[in-house]
Amino acid sequence: MTKLTTYETDVASRRGFIKTVGGGCAALLLYGGNAWAYKDKNIWGVGRPEKDSQLAEYAKERFLLHWNCAQAVMETLAPKYARGREWTVAVDAACPFAAGMWKGGTCGSFSAAYMAIGLAHSAWPEKDAHYAVSDAINRVLEFDKVALAEFKTLNCSDLHGQDMSTPEGRSRAAKAGQFQSICPRTVILAVNETLKIN
Repeated sequence: MTKLTTYETDVASRRGFIKTVGGGCAALLLYGGNAWAYKDKNIWGVGRPEKDSQLAEYAKERFLLHWNCAQAVMETLAPKYARGREWTVAVDAACPFAAGMWKGGTCGSFSAAYMAIGLAHSAWPEKDAHYAVSDAINRVLEFDKVALAEFKTLNCSDLHGQDMSTPEGRSRAAKAGQFQSICPRTVILAVNETLKIN
C-alpha cells in the first residue's frame, strides 16, 4: 500500500498531543476529521487503491491516521457507489456517527456501511421510487447478521464495554487502547461485508 504523506506532520502533532493529555475526548475530537480544518490540502482519497481487495486495509489506515470510523468507511466506499455524484460530501455527513452517534448507539463503522448501501441501492433519481427500498433494507439486514456473528452486538458502548455517550467512557476506551484494537476491526468488517453484499 502506498505510504500516505499528505498530512504526516499534522498526524504526528495530533498524536503527540493525544499522548500528552492522555485524552479519549481529544482523540475522538481530533480524529473526527472535519475537512474544513484541512481545506488547503488534498485529503480526499489519498492513496486509495483501485482493487476492492485492498480497500478494507486502506480504510483501517485512514481511520488510524485521520478520519473517525464512519468517515474512514465512507471515504473508502463512497467513490465506488456514488454513481457519478459528489462523494466527498458523504464523508463530511458521516462525521457525527462516530462513537455510536456520540451516544454509544450503533457503531459508526456499521452506520457508514448502511450509508454506502443506501448510495448503491437507493432508487434515486426516479420519481416516487424512494419508497422502493427493499434492496437496501435486505442488504442492511444481511450486513447486521454478519456483524452480530462477529461482534455479538452492533452498539459502540457494548463493543467497548464502556459508556461511549460520556467523556469518561470515551477516555477509558482511549486509555485502554480500544480505538486501536477494536475500531479497526469494525472498519475492516464494514468495508469487506459491504463490498460482498453490494
